[in-house]
Amino acid sequence: MTDVRPSPAAMNHNMSSSSMSSLKTTQRGQTLLRELDHLSLTHPDEFRERLGALKHKYQRSEQQLQELVSHHEAELRRAMQLYENVSGRISATRTRMRTVRENLVNCKMLLHCKRDELKKLWQEGVEHKHMLSLLEKVEELRGLPDAVSSHMQRREFYRATRRLTDGLALLDGQLVGVQALQEVRAELEALADELHERLADELQRHLYEQSTQPALAALQRHGSGRCSGRAGSERGDEQRSSGRSSARERERRPLVDISGLLGGPAGGEEELEALDGGDGASHPAVLVECLTRLQKLPDTVEAVLSRMESELLSVVARTSRTLQEQRSVQVVAPAIGPALVQPADGQALLSQLVDAVADQFRAVAATHERVLVAFRRSAASRGLDTIALYSMDDVWARIQDVLKLVTSEYLDVPSAGGAAAADTPLTPRTETAAELSSHFMRKRPPRVRTRQLFNFDASSTSLNMGAYLQEKARLSRQRGEGAALLASPGERRRLVPADPLNITLLYPPLMRLAAEIEEKLGQTSHCPLHSFINDYISEELLGQLRAEGALLAETRMDGWKTVQEPAELVALGAAKPLLQSAVQVRRFVASLRTLMTSLPDYCNHFLSIICGVLVQYKEACGQQYRGLTQAEHGRAVVSAQWAHDEDISRFLRELPNWLNQKQGGAAAAAAAGAEDLSVEESPEEVRERNRRETEILSGNLGDGDIGPGEVIADVQLLRQLAWLHESLEWLGGYVQNMAADLSESGAVPESSAQTLTQLGRDLEELADSGLLVLHLEVRVHCFFHLLPLTRQGQFAPNLDSSEPDPEVSRLNRDLSSIMDVLQTALRKRKLRYIFEGLAPLVSNLLIADLPHIQRVNENGVKKMVRDVLSLQQSMTSLTMAREVALDQARAYYELLLKDSDEVLAAVRERGAAFTEAEYAAVLELLHRSQPGAPAMRLHRTLERLSDVMSGALAAGAHGYPHE
Repeated sequence: MTDVRPSPAAMNHNMSSSSMSSLKTTQRGQTLLRELDHLSLTHPDEFRERLGALKHKYQRSEQQLQELVSHHEAELRRAMQLYENVSGRISATRTRMRTVRENLVNCKMLLHCKRDELKKLWQEGVEHKHMLSLLEKVEELRGLPDAVSSHMQRREFYRATRRLTDGLALLDGQLVGVQALQEVRAELEALADELHERLADELQRHLYEQSTQPALAALQRHGSGRCSGRAGSERGDEQRSSGRSSARERERRPLVDISGLLGGPAGGEEELEALDGGDGASHPAVLVECLTRLQKLPDTVEAVLSRMESELLSVVARTSRTLQEQRSVQVVAPAIGPALVQPADGQALLSQLVDAVADQFRAVAATHERVLVAFRRSAASRGLDTIALYSMDDVWARIQDVLKLVTSEYLDVPSAGGAAAADTPLTPRTETAAELSSHFMRKRPPRVRTRQLFNFDASSTSLNMGAYLQEKARLSRQRGEGAALLASPGERRRLVPADPLNITLLYPPLMRLAAEIEEKLGQTSHCPLHSFINDYISEELLGQLRAEGALLAETRMDGWKTVQEPAELVALGAAKPLLQSAVQVRRFVASLRTLMTSLPDYCNHFLSIICGVLVQYKEACGQQYRGLTQAEHGRAVVSAQWAHDEDISRFLRELPNWLNQKQGGAAAAAAAGAEDLSVEESPEEVRERNRRETEILSGNLGDGDIGPGEVIADVQLLRQLAWLHESLEWLGGYVQNMAADLSESGAVPESSAQTLTQLGRDLEELADSGLLVLHLEVRVHCFFHLLPLTRQGQFAPNLDSSEPDPEVSRLNRDLSSIMDVLQTALRKRKLRYIFEGLAPLVSNLLIADLPHIQRVNENGVKKMVRDVLSLQQSMTSLTMAREVALDQARAYYELLLKDSDEVLAAVRERGAAFTEAEYAAVLELLHRSQPGAPAMRLHRTLERLSDVMSGALAAGAHGYPHE
């Protein structure tokens, strides 16, 4: 259509037309005003005002209209021009349409005249066109197998499926009767089966290999990064966590991208062809569409469901093999660069295995969810609603079954065929790691070689047998690495030996995954995986721990005499030997403490086992303690009787030396195994506490004697008692610290923590009783040997002897032997508590027993002085300090070398060094040693002594202090 432009004359004409129309409008307005004036004259007066107002408004509107017209004159002119242009074009078009109509009428008349001839030519053209189309399709069918194979090699599965299904549809439709195409049909059907198998394998690969590749790659990166130290490990953890999050994002994102692919026919073909040949997250939708076109959707669903467990096991096998390869690299790498590699840790490998498998199973479940969406869309689009599809409940059920199987393998859950695992100890023993591994590893069953009896290669069924073997090999390839875990138990390879304590590593990730499963499935009850873990812990683990605790607490006493090696003591934070049974109990308790941290939901169960074991062990230690302190006639030895006496025990525990050794023990424990920290005392404080202890023990014994069966003569029993004390104190302190930690963390109820604290105090109480017995036993030995010395000895011999009394020598040997056995079993602080104060005790004992001597001469006095010096030398060697208390005993007995007047003169000149009763005992012995001396002399001497002592006390004169 040509563009008709108006001429200048036409434009002037238009403008003049516009002016004329404006003039006409003004004239009409004036006519209207005249009519209004006429009406105002003819109508009554009440309408005149309204008509006047209407006239005024009309005049104002007329004025505004004139202003608008003058203001928009250019726009009105342009609009009029456009109208003229469009009106001209419409007129020209009407003219051309009339011409076309006339031509069509003429053509119709001509065709009507040659109608039969044209119809014949048209029919022949259609037939030739159809024949050419069939020939083109036949030619295309001949090359279709090669084209489909080429598409399959390039992984263009949708194009291959579309062309293959179109070709088979053509053979079943228009070319169904062509016998020459039967060979092509058979070849295409074989390709259809091959394509179906390839699509099924590709779907399985995407479900279980492609979807898990990011998590497996993150595991490999994390494993290689572990060789660079702690920083590298932290970076690897960050990379793995970021890899997991990015993988999950990738799994979520395609749900939006492929949501419209299979919804309807519009745009689906182009999008599927665009995605064909890729390997991304949308690839399963393409595969499902291809399988649907091949009418293999039901078979595919059944195959996916049947192979799900074996494929999940293959995921576990691949992850295990990856970790095995990383561990092999770490074992070999130290020979090249040991400074760059950390030793492989089996527990870390197991934790990595569970985390990696859980991440991969999450990816597999997400992929299954997308595949199920594709299955439903394909089935709905083709009216296949009757197909029974699996659900996500089935997927998670298979995942839980596989996790239960893997967990059972690493926990060594006993099977129905044997109960060997029931004897497997749960707590660490003293065996080496190699012994533990050899103990837990299952033995490989002997392989029985079979010899083939017959060969069917030349038989008529060899072809069928070959096909069977090929099918069997194909199924074996489909199972993949999952068959390794489905094989016999002896052929399974584990990252770490099976051990029930592996539950501490498996519990956190498995329970997190179980919680995710319950949340995804919307279950109100626990899922099977959660129930399996709970049942194993409640029935297997706790039951075996209780049995092992009972067995440990019932250990025979013969085993308690074995102490630990120094290297082990350093590792245990102890300075002196410990009973092996106590170490085993502490290790058992420590292992349960670790389980309480790893399995917080079962803290109360583990705490009840700990309390039961400690109660039984405390009772067993009490029996051992009573056996060590029991005399021959069935009663306890004197030292044990004194330790159990409430008054004596309370008195000894309130003395400063006891408080000092307890405070020193607390300070040493705070120093984390450091050597003893002593508390300084002044000499006056030491003398005062020793004097008080000597008085209470001497007063408790009285004038009685101690028999040979009332003391512990075997020093090895004292060594065992010292071991028992150190072990119980060490164990009780650990138990109380653990109870404080549990109470502070709130892991257990406060009442349970208090029960555990009380058990620790009971153990320490028994340990304190053992230390008191050792402290008192040394003093009982002094009583046992020194009481016969003064009460049964002869102190008026005719001949002088240079040797000390045999009882003194035996006491020195006993004290030396006791020191020898205790210094290897007790700390210096406790040795000091046991042996410190013996000299004041012996000094007081010798002074107090002077009245039991009947007669004495110079040789007897020298003998006693030599005995005192011998005791002083022996005790100085024990305490490594001069025992000045025995100097007073020696000075006391040296008074017997003087007569009564010299004794009184010494008191008068130098003051009283002893009490009046002690001076009186000396004067009485001197009187008894003089046969025939009158009794009145003794009476006057005692009166003079009383006067002298009164004067000395009044003057405040003192010699060296009396202990």
